[in-house]
Amino acid sequence: MALPPSEIISNEDGTFTQIEYRFDDNNNILKVTRVIKKELHKSLASKSVKMRKEWKKFGDSANDTDGPQNGITSLADEIFLKLKIPSFLKEDNKSMAAIVKTAAKRITCGNCGGDHITVRCPLKNKIIKEEKKEEVKNVYVAPSRRSDRKDDNCTLRVSNLPEETTERDVRELFKMAGYIARCYLPVDQNRVCRGFCYLTFGSKEEAEKGIQIVNGHRYAHRVLNVEFAEPRK
Repeated sequence: MALPPSEIISNEDGTFTQIEYRFDDNNNILKVTRVIKKELHKSLASKSVKMRKEWKKFGDSANDTDGPQNGITSLADEIFLKLKIPSFLKEDNKSMAAIVKTAAKRITCGNCGGDHITVRCPLKNKIIKEEKKEEVKNVYVAPSRRSDRKDDNCTLRVSNLPEETTERDVRELFKMAGYIARCYLPVDQNRVCRGFCYLTFGSKEEAEKGIQIVNGHRYAHRVLNVEFAEPRK
């Protein structure tokens, strides 16, 4: 069964009625009617588009007129792009300055908590210096080079220690004497005790008490020797 020919009817209001026929999925003939209104819009086109419009039609379309042709060109409804507007921009009676201020409030600095990004924090250099100071505090410094060292009269030298002795063991031996401000236990490349250590107490009285408690004390088949450390020159 052949389809009836398409028709284009001119209307009095300047529109055109286009009537087409096609088969549906059940092989039934459907009649499609469109009302077309032609409007002239001027727009800038590239040179390549202008050249394509001047090409001559060929083949089965050699005798066709200009413009879209039935059965060749598919006409579809225009689809306009609608961008979604953020919710905070929909608020009424707000100027652009107020909108920018609202957006700025949502930015929080990770260093100081201010309303700017972390990279542009004015306190960034100061915070970095403080962090470096903290790192330096955690690094071991020899007792002779420490600026906050205690009086030499509060420092004891413990000798004849076994090789397996650790700092925790030394602090456990002297914990009854008082507060231990610093404990320095030298070790070799194999992390083995070199046989002596230095202990700095909070006061001279606590250091003397440590001598009374541990000096001559037997520890791991050895007799410990505890005395005041020689003053630094």
